[in-house]
Order: sequence, then structure tokens, then C-alpha cells
Amino acid sequence: MLEQQRARRQFEMLSWLFLIAILVGVMGPIYLLVPEYPFFVANAVFIVTFFIFTRWLFLLKYSWFARIAWVKLVIMVLSIPLLFYLLDELGSFRAYVDEYGLQTFMQHLKHQEYKNLSTFIRSEMLIFGIGSIITTILIEFRMMISLWRGINRGTV
Repeated sequence: MLEQQRARRQFEMLSWLFLIAILVGVMGPIYLLVPEYPFFVANAVFIVTFFIFTRWLFLLKYSWFARIAWVKLVIMVLSIPLLFYLLDELGSFRAYVDEYGLQTFMQHLKHQEYKNLSTFIRSEMLIFGIGSIITTILIEFRMMISLWRGINRGTV
């Protein structure tokens, strides 16, 4: 039993270290080259939501709350306003890019740097934004299934 708890703690720590590395790797170039980027927080929320919920979708039985029903209920309830926040932020980003473009806060960059960074920002915002929205919807069903299994079968 102690060995399982230690393995779960190690897995949780490795998962968080991996998430931090991804977050720094994706957000680092944006922060260094465009410090006045207006969607920094939303971008970070997209990345964190996508990776945490993806991990829970596939590896829920290895999480610390695998057998705690009330935590799953809280996640289900809180994911609804989170979904609306994610939809709103992705919509705000798309509207901003369509109306003003990314050049408004990247005027100080050379043409090639601007071109590369704007492609990177658009791509990663859309990938992580849409991915986080999809995983937020799917996590509702995953938690329902897990709760049902816990009540009826005694499994995760």
C-alpha cells in the first residue's frame, strides 16, 4: 500500500514537472519577445487545462482522487464555468486577431521574427484553446463514468 502511494506521488510530481516544462517551452518565447501580450493568462489556462484534463481522461486511476467521489463532483461542477471561460477567451482572441491583428503588439520585431512568432502564436492558441475546450467537455463524461463505476462496480 505504501509503495502504491509513493508511486502515485512520484507520478503526480513527474506530471507537474512535465506540465511546467511544456508551459515554459511554449510561453517562454512569447514572454521574452512580446512582454505586452494581452492573452498571456488565457494562453496559460488553455495549456494547463488541456494537459491536466487529458491526463485525467486517460490516467484517472493513477490520480490522487481516483476513489474520492466528492472531488469528482466538484470537478464536474467547476468545469462548466471553466468551459464558458475557455470559449469566451478563445472567441476574444479570434476577434482581436480578426479586427486588429497580431502586429499591434509585435511592431518592434523584424519582419521574419514577426512572421514566425505570429504563426506560432496563432497555431498554439488554436491548438491548446480547442484542445482545452474538447477536454473540458469530455471530462464531464469521464467523471460521470468514474462515479458510476465507483458506485456500481467499486472501480475507477
